[in-house]
Amino acid sequence: MSDELFVSLATNIGLLAICAILVTIIAASITSRLPGASKEVFAHNIPYFGVIAGLVFGLTSAALILSSHNFQSGVILDSRAGPVILSGVFGGPVAAVVTFVIGGIARAWVGGPYVIGGVASIAIYAASGIFLVRWLKIDISKTSWASYGTLILFGIVGTIAVIPAFFMNQGQEMATVIAAITGATPILLIQNSLAVLLLGSALKTTLMVIQDHERLGLLSRDLDDANKKLCASNKNLEESNRKLSDFSNMAAHDLKAPIRGISNLINFILEDLRDLNLSPSDDFIENTELVQSKLVGMNALVEDLLSYSFTTERRADAQSFNPNDRIQHVMMQIGAHDGYTIKVDAPFPQAFGSPAAFDIVIRNLLSNAIKHHDQPSGSISVSAHQENDAVIFEISDDGPGIPEESLEVIFKPFQTLSSKDEVPGSGLGLSFVRKLVESWGGSISALSPNARGSTFRFTIPVP
Repeated sequence: MSDELFVSLATNIGLLAICAILVTIIAASITSRLPGASKEVFAHNIPYFGVIAGLVFGLTSAALILSSHNFQSGVILDSRAGPVILSGVFGGPVAAVVTFVIGGIARAWVGGPYVIGGVASIAIYAASGIFLVRWLKIDISKTSWASYGTLILFGIVGTIAVIPAFFMNQGQEMATVIAAITGATPILLIQNSLAVLLLGSALKTTLMVIQDHERLGLLSRDLDDANKKLCASNKNLEESNRKLSDFSNMAAHDLKAPIRGISNLINFILEDLRDLNLSPSDDFIENTELVQSKLVGMNALVEDLLSYSFTTERRADAQSFNPNDRIQHVMMQIGAHDGYTIKVDAPFPQAFGSPAAFDIVIRNLLSNAIKHHDQPSGSISVSAHQENDAVIFEISDDGPGIPEESLEVIFKPFQTLSSKDEVPGSGLGLSFVRKLVESWGGSISALSPNARGSTFRFTIPVP
Protein backbone atom coordinates (compact mmCIF):
# COMPACT_ATOMS: atom_id res chain seq x y z
CA MET A 1 0.00 0.00 0.00
CA SER A 2 1.41 3.39 -1.07
CA ASP A 3 1.81 6.18 1.44
CA GLU A 4 -0.72 8.26 -0.51
CA LEU A 5 -3.33 5.49 -0.37
CA PHE A 6 -2.69 4.95 3.36
CA VAL A 7 -3.14 8.67 4.09
CA SER A 8 -6.31 8.70 1.99
CA LEU A 9 -7.81 5.76 3.88
CA ALA A 10 -6.91 7.28 7.25
CA THR A 11 -8.50 10.55 6.18
CA ASN A 12 -11.62 8.70 5.05
CA ILE A 13 -11.97 6.96 8.41
CA GLY A 14 -11.65 10.30 10.22
CA LEU A 15 -14.29 11.91 8.01
CA LEU A 16 -16.66 8.97 8.56
CA ALA A 17 -16.22 9.38 12.32
CA ILE A 18 -17.02 13.10 12.09
CA CYS A 19 -20.12 12.26 10.04
CA ALA A 20 -21.32 9.78 12.67
CA ILE A 21 -20.78 12.33 15.45
CA LEU A 22 -22.69 15.05 13.60
CA VAL A 23 -25.60 12.74 12.81
CA THR A 24 -25.67 11.67 16.46
CA ILE A 25 -25.86 15.28 17.66
CA ILE A 26 -28.58 16.19 15.16
CA ALA A 27 -30.74 13.12 15.79
CA ALA A 28 -30.38 13.46 19.57
CA SER A 29 -31.25 17.18 19.40
CA ILE A 30 -34.41 16.55 17.37
CA THR A 31 -35.67 13.66 19.49
CA SER A 32 -34.98 15.53 22.74
CA ARG A 33 -37.11 18.44 21.54
CA LEU A 34 -39.84 16.10 20.38
CA PRO A 35 -40.36 13.56 23.19
CA GLY A 36 -41.36 10.15 21.86
CA ALA A 37 -40.48 11.17 18.29
CA SER A 38 -37.64 8.74 17.54
CA LYS A 39 -39.98 6.39 15.67
CA GLU A 40 -41.26 9.33 13.61
CA VAL A 41 -37.73 10.54 12.92
CA PHE A 42 -36.36 7.17 11.87
CA ALA A 43 -39.54 6.25 9.98
CA HIS A 44 -38.65 9.27 7.79
CA ASN A 45 -41.88 11.05 8.69
CA ILE A 46 -40.10 14.30 9.64
CA PRO A 47 -38.87 15.86 6.34
CA TYR A 48 -36.48 18.43 7.80
CA PHE A 49 -34.53 15.61 9.47
CA GLY A 50 -34.00 14.10 6.00
CA VAL A 51 -32.72 17.44 4.69
CA ILE A 52 -30.36 17.96 7.63
CA ALA A 53 -29.12 14.35 7.52
CA GLY A 54 -28.64 14.71 3.74
CA LEU A 55 -26.51 17.81 4.28
CA VAL A 56 -24.29 15.95 6.76
CA PHE A 57 -23.96 12.79 4.65
CA GLY A 58 -23.55 14.87 1.46
CA LEU A 59 -20.84 17.10 2.87
CA THR A 60 -19.05 14.03 4.23
CA SER A 61 -19.16 12.33 0.81
CA ALA A 62 -17.91 15.57 -0.79
CA ALA A 63 -15.01 15.73 1.67
CA LEU A 64 -14.19 12.09 0.94
CA ILE A 65 -14.20 12.74 -2.82
CA LEU A 66 -12.02 15.82 -2.50
CA SER A 67 -9.51 13.89 -0.38
CA SER A 68 -9.60 10.83 -2.67
CA HIS A 69 -6.65 8.80 -3.98
CA ASN A 70 -5.92 8.72 -7.73
CA PHE A 71 -5.71 5.02 -8.52
CA GLN A 72 -4.99 4.69 -12.25
CA SER A 73 -6.19 5.97 -15.60
CA GLY A 74 -8.21 8.75 -13.90
CA VAL A 75 -9.98 6.40 -11.47
CA ILE A 76 -10.21 7.87 -7.96
CA LEU A 77 -10.76 5.74 -4.86
CA ASP A 78 -12.55 6.94 -1.74
CA SER A 79 -15.14 5.81 0.83
CA ARG A 80 -18.05 7.84 -0.54
CA ALA A 81 -20.17 4.64 -0.63
CA GLY A 82 -20.46 4.69 3.19
CA PRO A 83 -22.28 8.02 3.66
CA VAL A 84 -24.08 7.89 0.28
CA ILE A 85 -25.60 4.42 0.79
CA LEU A 86 -26.46 5.02 4.45
CA SER A 87 -27.96 8.44 3.74
CA GLY A 88 -31.00 6.71 2.25
CA VAL A 89 -31.04 4.08 4.99
CA PHE A 90 -30.77 6.47 7.93
CA GLY A 91 -32.36 9.65 6.57
CA GLY A 92 -34.76 8.32 3.94
CA PRO A 93 -35.22 9.31 0.25
CA VAL A 94 -34.96 13.04 1.01
CA ALA A 95 -31.53 12.58 2.59
CA ALA A 96 -30.43 10.35 -0.32
CA VAL A 97 -31.35 13.03 -2.88
CA VAL A 98 -29.62 15.82 -0.95
CA THR A 99 -26.52 13.63 -0.52
CA PHE A 100 -26.46 12.82 -4.26
CA VAL A 101 -26.68 16.49 -5.21
CA ILE A 102 -23.82 17.57 -2.93
CA GLY A 103 -21.67 14.53 -3.71
CA GLY A 104 -22.32 14.87 -7.46
CA ILE A 105 -21.23 18.50 -7.42
CA ALA A 106 -18.03 17.55 -5.60
CA ARG A 107 -17.29 14.75 -8.09
CA ALA A 108 -17.91 17.05 -11.04
CA TRP A 109 -15.55 19.59 -9.47
CA VAL A 110 -12.76 16.99 -9.30
CA GLY A 111 -13.28 16.17 -13.01
CA GLY A 112 -11.27 13.56 -14.90
CA PRO A 113 -12.12 11.05 -17.66
CA TYR A 114 -14.50 9.15 -15.39
CA VAL A 115 -16.43 12.19 -14.11
CA ILE A 116 -19.72 11.05 -15.66
CA GLY A 117 -19.27 7.57 -14.26
CA GLY A 118 -18.26 9.05 -10.90
CA VAL A 119 -21.43 11.15 -10.66
CA ALA A 120 -23.44 8.13 -11.82
CA SER A 121 -21.81 6.00 -9.11
CA ILE A 122 -23.07 8.40 -6.45
CA ALA A 123 -26.61 8.09 -7.83
CA ILE A 124 -26.28 4.30 -7.89
CA TYR A 125 -25.00 4.20 -4.30
CA ALA A 126 -27.92 6.36 -3.12
CA ALA A 127 -30.45 4.24 -5.04
CA SER A 128 -28.85 1.04 -3.71
CA GLY A 129 -29.38 2.16 -0.11
CA ILE A 130 -33.06 2.92 -0.66
CA PHE A 131 -33.54 -0.30 -2.68
CA LEU A 132 -31.93 -2.45 0.00
CA VAL A 133 -34.10 -0.89 2.72
CA ARG A 134 -37.23 -1.67 0.70
CA TRP A 135 -36.03 -5.11 -0.42
CA LEU A 136 -34.88 -6.25 3.01
CA LYS A 137 -37.90 -4.55 4.64
CA ILE A 138 -35.66 -2.85 7.18
CA ASP A 139 -37.22 -1.01 10.12
CA ILE A 140 -34.64 1.67 10.88
CA SER A 141 -36.20 2.30 14.33
CA LYS A 142 -34.90 -1.14 15.36
CA THR A 143 -31.18 -1.76 15.78
CA SER A 144 -31.22 -5.30 14.39
CA TRP A 145 -30.75 -3.97 10.84
CA ALA A 146 -27.21 -2.83 11.62
CA SER A 147 -25.67 -6.28 12.02
CA TYR A 148 -22.21 -6.77 10.60
CA GLY A 149 -23.54 -9.08 7.89
CA THR A 150 -26.19 -6.58 6.74
CA LEU A 151 -23.74 -3.69 6.66
CA ILE A 152 -21.16 -5.65 4.67
CA LEU A 153 -23.96 -6.71 2.27
CA PHE A 154 -24.74 -3.02 1.74
CA GLY A 155 -21.10 -2.38 0.79
CA ILE A 156 -20.86 -5.38 -1.54
CA VAL A 157 -24.16 -4.71 -3.34
CA GLY A 158 -23.32 -1.03 -3.75
CA THR A 159 -19.88 -1.84 -5.20
CA ILE A 160 -21.21 -4.41 -7.67
CA ALA A 161 -24.02 -2.08 -8.73
CA VAL A 162 -21.56 0.72 -9.51
CA ILE A 163 -19.36 -1.35 -11.90
CA PRO A 164 -21.35 -0.28 -15.01
CA ALA A 165 -20.45 3.32 -14.22
CA PHE A 166 -16.88 2.57 -15.27
CA PHE A 167 -18.06 2.32 -18.86
CA MET A 168 -19.38 5.90 -18.75
CA ASN A 169 -15.96 7.21 -19.79
CA GLN A 170 -14.71 9.95 -21.96
CA GLY A 171 -12.62 8.44 -24.72
CA GLN A 172 -11.15 5.55 -22.74
CA GLU A 173 -10.42 2.33 -24.59
CA MET A 174 -12.32 -0.78 -23.52
CA ALA A 175 -9.12 -2.53 -22.47
CA THR A 176 -8.25 0.40 -20.23
CA VAL A 177 -11.72 0.40 -18.69
CA ILE A 178 -11.59 -3.35 -18.03
CA ALA A 179 -8.14 -2.99 -16.48
CA ALA A 180 -9.44 -0.22 -14.27
CA ILE A 181 -12.40 -2.35 -13.22
CA THR A 182 -10.21 -5.36 -12.52
CA GLY A 183 -7.73 -3.37 -10.46
CA ALA A 184 -10.13 -1.08 -8.63
CA THR A 185 -13.01 -3.46 -7.82
CA PRO A 186 -11.24 -5.51 -5.08
CA ILE A 187 -10.05 -2.33 -3.40
CA LEU A 188 -13.53 -0.76 -3.70
CA LEU A 189 -15.14 -3.89 -2.21
CA ILE A 190 -12.89 -3.72 0.84
CA GLN A 191 -13.03 0.06 1.11
CA ASN A 192 -16.80 0.37 0.66
CA SER A 193 -17.61 -2.55 2.95
CA LEU A 194 -15.31 -1.12 5.62
CA ALA A 195 -16.82 2.36 5.22
CA VAL A 196 -20.40 1.12 5.49
CA LEU A 197 -19.44 -1.13 8.40
CA LEU A 198 -17.74 1.64 10.37
CA LEU A 199 -20.36 4.31 9.73
CA GLY A 200 -23.27 1.88 10.12
CA SER A 201 -21.97 0.61 13.47
CA ALA A 202 -21.62 4.20 14.69
CA LEU A 203 -25.18 5.00 13.55
CA LYS A 204 -26.45 1.85 15.26
CA THR A 205 -24.89 3.07 18.50
CA THR A 206 -26.48 6.47 17.90
CA LEU A 207 -29.89 4.89 17.51
CA MET A 208 -29.47 2.78 20.66
CA VAL A 209 -28.39 5.79 22.75
CA ILE A 210 -31.28 7.93 21.47
CA GLN A 211 -33.85 5.22 22.13
CA ASP A 212 -32.43 4.47 25.59
CA HIS A 213 -32.52 8.18 26.42
CA GLU A 214 -36.06 8.39 25.12
CA ARG A 215 -37.15 5.36 27.13
CA LEU A 216 -35.61 6.88 30.25
CA GLY A 217 -37.40 10.14 29.52
CA LEU A 218 -40.72 8.38 29.08
CA LEU A 219 -40.09 6.34 32.22
CA SER A 220 -39.24 9.50 34.14
CA ARG A 221 -42.45 11.15 32.95
CA ASP A 222 -44.42 8.04 33.88
CA LEU A 223 -42.85 8.11 37.34
CA ASP A 224 -43.71 11.80 37.71
CA ASP A 225 -47.30 11.10 36.69
CA ALA A 226 -47.46 8.14 39.07
CA ASN A 227 -46.07 10.28 41.91
CA LYS A 228 -48.66 12.98 41.23
CA LYS A 229 -51.44 10.40 41.23
CA LEU A 230 -50.02 8.85 44.41
CA CYS A 231 -49.90 12.25 46.12
CA ALA A 232 -53.49 12.91 45.05
CA SER A 233 -54.53 9.45 46.29
CA ASN A 234 -52.75 10.01 49.61
CA LYS A 235 -54.50 13.33 50.00
CA ASN A 236 -57.87 11.74 49.25
CA LEU A 237 -57.05 8.89 51.64
CA GLU A 238 -56.12 11.30 54.42
CA GLU A 239 -59.36 13.19 53.83
CA SER A 240 -61.34 9.94 53.86
CA ASN A 241 -59.62 8.83 57.07
CA ARG A 242 -60.38 12.18 58.67
CA LYS A 243 -64.03 11.96 57.69
CA LEU A 244 -64.20 8.36 58.88
CA SER A 245 -62.60 9.31 62.19
CA ASP A 246 -65.02 12.22 62.61
CA PHE A 247 -67.95 9.95 61.77
CA SER A 248 -66.92 7.18 64.17
CA ASN A 249 -66.33 9.78 66.88
CA MET A 250 -69.75 11.32 66.35
CA ALA A 251 -71.49 7.93 66.04
CA ALA A 252 -69.83 6.62 69.21
CA HIS A 253 -70.84 9.70 71.21
CA ASP A 254 -74.39 9.52 69.85
CA LEU A 255 -74.65 5.83 70.77
CA LYS A 256 -73.50 6.34 74.36
CA ALA A 257 -76.54 8.45 75.25
CA PRO A 258 -79.25 5.82 74.48
CA ILE A 259 -77.13 3.11 76.14
CA ARG A 260 -76.99 5.15 79.33
CA GLY A 261 -80.71 5.87 78.97
CA ILE A 262 -81.66 2.19 78.70
CA SER A 263 -79.43 1.28 81.64
CA ASN A 264 -80.92 4.07 83.76
CA LEU A 265 -84.44 3.04 82.73
CA ILE A 266 -83.84 -0.54 83.93
CA ASN A 267 -82.49 0.80 87.24
CA PHE A 268 -85.56 3.04 87.62
CA ILE A 269 -87.87 0.07 87.01
CA LEU A 270 -86.07 -1.98 89.65
CA GLU A 271 -86.21 0.92 92.11
CA ASP A 272 -89.95 1.40 91.46
CA LEU A 273 -90.56 -2.29 92.05
CA ARG A 274 -88.73 -2.07 95.38
CA ASP A 275 -90.68 1.05 96.38
CA LEU A 276 -93.94 -0.81 95.67
CA ASN A 277 -92.72 -3.77 97.71
CA LEU A 278 -93.07 -5.99 94.65
CA SER A 279 -90.80 -8.95 94.31
CA PRO A 280 -89.92 -9.58 90.65
CA SER A 281 -89.62 -13.15 89.49
CA ASP A 282 -86.32 -14.88 89.12
CA ASP A 283 -86.70 -14.85 85.34
CA PHE A 284 -87.30 -11.10 85.38
CA ILE A 285 -84.20 -10.49 87.49
CA GLU A 286 -82.13 -12.83 85.29
CA ASN A 287 -83.32 -11.04 82.13
CA THR A 288 -82.61 -7.58 83.52
CA GLU A 289 -79.12 -8.69 84.54
CA LEU A 290 -78.58 -10.10 81.03
CA VAL A 291 -79.72 -6.81 79.50
CA GLN A 292 -77.42 -4.90 81.84
CA SER A 293 -74.46 -7.11 80.89
CA LYS A 294 -75.22 -6.58 77.20
CA LEU A 295 -75.39 -2.83 77.77
CA VAL A 296 -72.02 -2.96 79.51
CA GLY A 297 -70.60 -4.83 76.52
CA MET A 298 -72.16 -2.34 74.11
CA ASN A 299 -70.76 0.57 76.09
CA ALA A 300 -67.32 -1.08 76.00
CA LEU A 301 -67.68 -1.42 72.22
CA VAL A 302 -68.49 2.29 71.92
CA GLU A 303 -65.53 3.21 74.11
CA ASP A 304 -63.27 1.03 71.99
CA LEU A 305 -64.59 2.69 68.82
CA LEU A 306 -63.71 6.04 70.32
CA SER A 307 -60.24 4.76 71.19
CA TYR A 308 -59.85 3.30 67.70
CA SER A 309 -60.61 6.66 66.09
CA PHE A 310 -58.34 8.28 68.68
CA THR A 311 -55.34 6.35 67.28
CA THR A 312 -55.43 8.31 63.99
CA GLU A 313 -55.06 11.55 65.93
CA ARG A 314 -52.05 10.55 68.05
CA ARG A 315 -49.31 10.78 65.40
CA ALA A 316 -48.46 14.44 65.72
CA ASP A 317 -47.68 14.53 69.45
CA ALA A 318 -44.60 12.28 69.45
CA GLN A 319 -42.03 13.26 72.06
CA SER A 320 -39.36 11.81 74.29
CA PHE A 321 -40.77 10.42 77.54
CA ASN A 322 -39.92 8.21 80.51
CA PRO A 323 -41.78 4.86 80.31
CA ASN A 324 -41.30 4.24 84.06
CA ASP A 325 -43.61 7.09 85.04
CA ARG A 326 -46.18 6.19 82.37
CA ILE A 327 -46.40 2.54 83.44
CA GLN A 328 -46.81 3.48 87.11
CA HIS A 329 -49.60 5.85 86.11
CA VAL A 330 -51.36 3.11 84.10
CA MET A 331 -51.11 0.64 86.99
CA MET A 332 -52.79 3.18 89.28
CA GLN A 333 -55.62 3.49 86.72
CA ILE A 334 -56.08 -0.27 86.50
CA GLY A 335 -56.09 -0.64 90.27
CA ALA A 336 -55.37 -3.71 92.37
CA HIS A 337 -56.81 -7.08 91.37
CA ASP A 338 -57.07 -9.74 94.07
CA GLY A 339 -54.82 -12.69 93.36
CA TYR A 340 -52.86 -11.02 90.54
CA THR A 341 -49.41 -9.49 90.83
CA ILE A 342 -47.73 -7.24 88.28
CA LYS A 343 -43.95 -7.20 88.37
CA VAL A 344 -42.23 -4.24 86.68
CA ASP A 345 -38.53 -4.68 85.86
CA ALA A 346 -37.68 -0.98 85.97
CA PRO A 347 -35.90 1.23 85.09
CA PHE A 348 -36.66 1.38 81.35
CA PRO A 349 -34.77 3.17 78.56
CA GLN A 350 -36.08 6.52 77.39
CA ALA A 351 -38.61 6.19 74.51
CA PHE A 352 -39.90 8.41 71.71
CA GLY A 353 -43.56 8.43 70.72
CA SER A 354 -46.98 9.54 71.91
CA PRO A 355 -47.13 9.18 75.72
CA ALA A 356 -50.95 8.98 75.66
CA ALA A 357 -50.82 6.26 73.00
CA PHE A 358 -48.19 4.39 75.03
CA ASP A 359 -50.55 4.48 78.04
CA ILE A 360 -53.34 2.92 75.97
CA VAL A 361 -51.07 0.12 74.74
CA ILE A 362 -49.84 -0.77 78.23
CA ARG A 363 -53.32 -0.50 79.75
CA ASN A 364 -54.86 -2.80 77.13
CA LEU A 365 -52.13 -5.42 77.36
CA LEU A 366 -52.19 -5.52 81.19
CA SER A 367 -56.01 -5.59 81.29
CA ASN A 368 -56.12 -8.40 78.73
CA ALA A 369 -53.62 -10.44 80.72
CA ILE A 370 -55.91 -10.25 83.76
CA LYS A 371 -59.23 -10.47 81.93
CA HIS A 372 -58.33 -13.57 79.91
CA HIS A 373 -56.60 -15.42 82.75
CA ASP A 374 -58.29 -18.76 83.53
CA GLN A 375 -57.17 -18.93 87.17
CA PRO A 376 -58.20 -16.87 90.22
CA SER A 377 -54.58 -15.79 90.66
CA GLY A 378 -51.66 -15.17 88.36
CA SER A 379 -48.46 -13.31 87.67
CA ILE A 380 -47.74 -10.66 85.02
CA SER A 381 -44.35 -9.14 84.25
CA VAL A 382 -43.33 -6.01 82.33
CA SER A 383 -39.77 -5.72 81.04
CA ALA A 384 -37.87 -3.77 78.40
CA HIS A 385 -34.45 -3.50 76.82
CA GLN A 386 -32.87 -1.46 74.05
CA GLU A 387 -31.72 -2.95 70.73
CA ASN A 388 -30.10 -0.56 68.26
CA ASP A 389 -32.53 2.36 67.77
CA ALA A 390 -35.59 0.80 69.43
CA VAL A 391 -36.82 -0.15 72.90
CA ILE A 392 -38.42 -3.61 73.02
CA PHE A 393 -41.18 -4.03 75.64
CA GLU A 394 -42.41 -7.45 76.73
CA ILE A 395 -45.56 -8.12 78.77
CA SER A 396 -45.76 -11.76 79.85
CA ASP A 397 -48.36 -13.73 81.82
CA ASP A 398 -48.91 -17.27 83.08
CA GLY A 399 -52.43 -17.55 81.66
CA PRO A 400 -53.89 -20.20 79.35
CA GLY A 401 -51.72 -19.23 76.39
CA ILE A 402 -52.71 -18.59 72.76
CA PRO A 403 -53.04 -21.28 70.06
CA GLU A 404 -50.36 -20.91 67.38
CA GLU A 405 -52.94 -20.45 64.60
CA SER A 406 -54.46 -17.50 66.50
CA LEU A 407 -51.27 -15.53 67.20
CA GLU A 408 -51.96 -13.24 64.25
CA VAL A 409 -55.76 -13.45 64.19
CA ILE A 410 -56.11 -11.78 67.59
CA PHE A 411 -54.83 -8.48 66.12
CA LYS A 412 -57.71 -8.26 63.63
CA PRO A 413 -60.78 -6.15 64.49
CA PHE A 414 -63.64 -7.91 66.33
CA GLN A 415 -61.64 -11.12 66.84
CA THR A 416 -61.65 -12.75 70.28
CA LEU A 417 -60.58 -16.19 71.50
CA SER A 418 -63.27 -16.36 74.20
CA SER A 419 -67.02 -16.00 73.92
CA LYS A 420 -68.23 -12.49 74.71
CA ASP A 421 -70.53 -14.05 77.29
CA GLU A 422 -67.50 -15.55 79.04
CA VAL A 423 -65.17 -12.56 78.69
CA PRO A 424 -66.79 -9.18 77.92
CA GLY A 425 -65.12 -7.19 75.18
CA SER A 426 -65.55 -5.74 71.71
CA GLY A 427 -62.63 -7.50 70.02
CA LEU A 428 -61.13 -4.15 69.03
CA GLY A 429 -58.54 -3.84 71.82
CA LEU A 430 -55.55 -5.54 70.22
CA SER A 431 -56.49 -4.16 66.82
CA PHE A 432 -56.09 -0.56 67.85
CA VAL A 433 -53.09 -1.48 70.04
CA ARG A 434 -51.35 -2.60 66.84
CA LYS A 435 -52.57 0.52 65.08
CA LEU A 436 -51.07 2.70 67.81
CA VAL A 437 -47.75 0.85 67.85
CA GLU A 438 -47.45 1.11 64.06
CA SER A 439 -48.33 4.82 64.19
CA TRP A 440 -44.99 5.56 65.90
CA GLY A 441 -43.11 3.21 63.56
CA GLY A 442 -43.03 0.16 65.82
CA SER A 443 -44.30 -3.39 65.55
CA ILE A 444 -46.13 -5.79 67.85
CA SER A 445 -46.38 -9.58 67.98
CA ALA A 446 -47.66 -12.30 70.28
CA LEU A 447 -45.66 -15.34 71.44
CA SER A 448 -46.92 -18.44 73.18
CA PRO A 449 -44.25 -21.14 72.85
CA ASN A 450 -45.25 -23.19 75.93
CA ALA A 451 -48.39 -24.97 77.03
CA ARG A 452 -49.28 -22.01 79.25
CA GLY A 453 -48.44 -18.35 79.23
CA SER A 454 -48.07 -15.78 76.51
CA THR A 455 -45.88 -12.77 75.78
CA PHE A 456 -46.77 -9.60 73.88
CA ARG A 457 -43.72 -7.85 72.46
CA PHE A 458 -43.78 -4.37 70.90
CA THR A 459 -41.16 -1.82 69.89
CA ILE A 460 -40.97 1.93 70.22
CA PRO A 461 -38.18 4.20 68.88
CA VAL A 462 -35.53 5.74 71.10
CA PRO A 463 -35.08 9.56 71.09
